[in-house]
Amino acid sequence: MSSSTSWLQTLLPKEEESSSISQIDPSEEIWALDNERIICFDIQGNKIGCVVFNFEYAQLSILPSDLDIQNNENMIILGTRNSKKHNLELLLNRILRQFDVTHVLISSRFNNEMYHTILSYCTDVGLKFKTASTRYFKSNEDIIAKLQDSGERSFKAWLLEADKYSNITVRALIGLFWWDAEVNQGRKQMNTGLEIPKFEKLSFINLDGMVYVDYLTLSALRILQPLVKPYANIENCDAAFSLVELFTNVKSKIGKKLLKNWLKLPINEMDELVERIQTTELILYPENYSCFIEIIHILNNLPDVKNSFTKLDEDIFASSAWLGIYNFLRHSVTIISRIRRIDKKIESQLITKLQNIEIASLVDTIDYLNSVINYNRLLTDKEVEIVENNNFEYDQLKKVYTRLEAILKTIVDDIIEELLSDSKNRLDHLNLAEELNALYIPQLGFLVTIENTRVHYWGEVWGSLNWQLVFKDNSHHYYKNSMVTSLDDEFGDLMTKIFELKLDILANVRENLVKHRSLLIDISEIFGRLEVLISFAILANERNYCKPILKKDKSVVKITQGRHPLLETLSDNFIPNDIILDGGMLTDINWFSSGRQRIAVVTGANASGKTIFLEQIALIVYMAHIGCYVPADTAEIGLVDMILTKFKSFDSISTSMSSFERDSKQLSKIMSLATKRSIIFIDEYGKGTDTISGPSLLAAIIQKYSQLPGAPRLLISTHFYEIFQKSSLLKHRGSIKFLTTKIVLNNCEVENLVTENEGIVFFYQIVEGICDSSLGIYCAKICGIKKEIINMAELVHKQFSLGQKLDLSQFEVTDTEMEIFLKCQTIIKRFISWDLNTEYITEDLLRSKLNSILSCSTKEVMQINSE
Repeated sequence: MSSSTSWLQTLLPKEEESSSISQIDPSEEIWALDNERIICFDIQGNKIGCVVFNFEYAQLSILPSDLDIQNNENMIILGTRNSKKHNLELLLNRILRQFDVTHVLISSRFNNEMYHTILSYCTDVGLKFKTASTRYFKSNEDIIAKLQDSGERSFKAWLLEADKYSNITVRALIGLFWWDAEVNQGRKQMNTGLEIPKFEKLSFINLDGMVYVDYLTLSALRILQPLVKPYANIENCDAAFSLVELFTNVKSKIGKKLLKNWLKLPINEMDELVERIQTTELILYPENYSCFIEIIHILNNLPDVKNSFTKLDEDIFASSAWLGIYNFLRHSVTIISRIRRIDKKIESQLITKLQNIEIASLVDTIDYLNSVINYNRLLTDKEVEIVENNNFEYDQLKKVYTRLEAILKTIVDDIIEELLSDSKNRLDHLNLAEELNALYIPQLGFLVTIENTRVHYWGEVWGSLNWQLVFKDNSHHYYKNSMVTSLDDEFGDLMTKIFELKLDILANVRENLVKHRSLLIDISEIFGRLEVLISFAILANERNYCKPILKKDKSVVKITQGRHPLLETLSDNFIPNDIILDGGMLTDINWFSSGRQRIAVVTGANASGKTIFLEQIALIVYMAHIGCYVPADTAEIGLVDMILTKFKSFDSISTSMSSFERDSKQLSKIMSLATKRSIIFIDEYGKGTDTISGPSLLAAIIQKYSQLPGAPRLLISTHFYEIFQKSSLLKHRGSIKFLTTKIVLNNCEVENLVTENEGIVFFYQIVEGICDSSLGIYCAKICGIKKEIINMAELVHKQFSLGQKLDLSQFEVTDTEMEIFLKCQTIIKRFISWDLNTEYITEDLLRSKLNSILSCSTKEVMQINSE
């Protein structure tokens, strides 16, 4: 058993049968599944995993990653908050309709509400339904090994990455096979091993409206903020190193959460995308823009009203909760009032919803809160206090409490007067005014106190006093007498009465507020959408972005003067580029023979901008699918169902795969997932193997897709320009667009260029054509490779170019050269084992680390290389 599968042994929680679901005895009915389609669900928390198996055709369909049915933005209908129940219904509808499922099996981990939701849905549409014990949803080494041995390569590739995003889906798969084997087919295999059904085809469940993007693409395109920000000391404070950093105007908690969801989950639902884009366009109208700028400043400081209600549920005296709700109401009235003045030149459902909110009810709620709670006191002292004239009894008790010091002083004076009037008491030795004190203690009432050190001086007086000792502490004795008892009778337990009455008043207010809870949270979520869309508009205005034109059923990417959204924040001189890739209608199966193009191949010199160009297109397509304006003059983009990329390998000394093996696995996954709606970006595939295999594989990929009826859009960069020579079949394929990076060479030989920009100029412009040289030796020169190595490389290059036999006498290695080689090899080993993602990078730390790596003794060289 390989170590790569050991993670699966820790996926599953301990067996936990749901007490809310009555277990159905599987023996009651045997399902004949030979020609049926069954779906199996498992759940953990809010995340759900599912698989669909077609027994007739041995086809397996799985969720690419577990789905959060509580927070999945793509399931949320505009302007409403859906419950788990509703989201589960949407999920069932989308998956069951897509695969024409006949049977539904769920684990008993589903709670009672969700169980009945699924049962009701199955009953309504006529599906057979069962629950299965959690004991089937378990794993062991034997099962994992058999899963890896079954199915096709794409399934194995998915299984290797399942620990990151698909734990619950793996459990659902295992549960389905276990249950079918033991219960349905009557084979008792729990102790003897599971026979995994062979499946001929694997597909991924693609929910309507959701664009599939894997974690490698999210990382390669720098969608979310990196753990460690590169170049932390960079002078340009406006520089963005990830897509999320472009939207700096989103500052509220709910806005940030929504923005992150949109960025993680791009969509292809046309109506929703058009709504976002049209709302952004409305915001950008000159007569509206300044108003929305004022609004977003309010939105940035908008309290999280949902969190405020939660705090209020936990602590009715939470000052921050009362203040949060109050400020949310005030800001809501201000925002909606300004929204109502907006000139709606185009339709926006979001703005319409805001304009239709009844301000009067919000104002009434504000007035109601002001009539009960003293918000001036709350702002200054952070204390929840009831306003005067709200409750007569409370006001009277508070007045007594404010006069408490005077009342207590009167008590002391009366006691002294009583003592002095009794001639029997010998009080000459007592200083009554200093020794006597009165106080109020909640729950104990009014008391008279005497210091412990003075009690014995009162010995001759006690006989005439009818005082009762209540308790004593380290400093005082505490007594009750007739005077303080009369105060107890008159006022009772004053503070407890005030507290209980205050509690009743606030509880009543909270009860009335709860009636508006759903409305206020709905408004809060609409405000979150508005904040994100205003941020989209601000970015578009400041960076001169354009409105993307989206096409539902066209295989097209047309971008004029497109720019890289991140790199242009680092430089004012970024060079824009065009791409026109028109593959016609998605339904056109003869696109490749009708002058259409769905494939673009970019060749060019090293460091001339090929990868940046591909990243730029990918990011523009990505931004269009979150409903954002894009960095270009014009952009026409056909909606996609998947954005698939192979940009860079994530090398690690902790894995046993070579870079070429890793690239090939990634490309295999891409090719197995892609549909005619997908878009694929491949950057320099094949560079990790020999000079024949790499170009051959890439040529075969291009050849396949150039005549595939249901081909996706495919953009490739490569240095294998030899596969496009005049004699190549690919050179004459009209379905392929050939692009290259523009450079200018002078009349001297490229091999003789020794300094940067001597004889060569990079324009970083993309033009039609095919490059015939990567200019790799020149690139190595300007990167600082030693002259003697460059000279040797030029000799080898010349001999290869002329087809001459290699003169190996030029390559005899001296002892000095071998010593240098070993030292360099050691430095390289230390360098590649340096994990930049775990260290904060500043210029000083970077220099220190590099100096440490470069400092390598002879002893260290021999030790490392001997290993």
